[in-house]
Amino acid sequence: MIIDIIVLSSLALALIFLLAWGMRSELRARIEKPKYLFQQQLNNFEKHYQPVDNSGVHQKVSGLEVNDLEE
Repeated sequence: MIIDIIVLSSLALALIFLLAWGMRSELRARIEKPKYLFQQQLNNFEKHYQPVDNSGVHQKVSGLEVNDLEE
């Protein structure tokens, strides 16, 4: 009995969330914002990243040492 209540309430909440997500574009934008923020940070890192040269000397990126992970 209690399991049925938990399952049905979970399904109802999931359906409510799915309807709200589908009907409100500002809710979708708010939910998906971290994904785009992460992608922007990744692109910025790759743009400023300077790989380790062949002599094994580490380059600096914004004052932080970059470790050579490809040994």
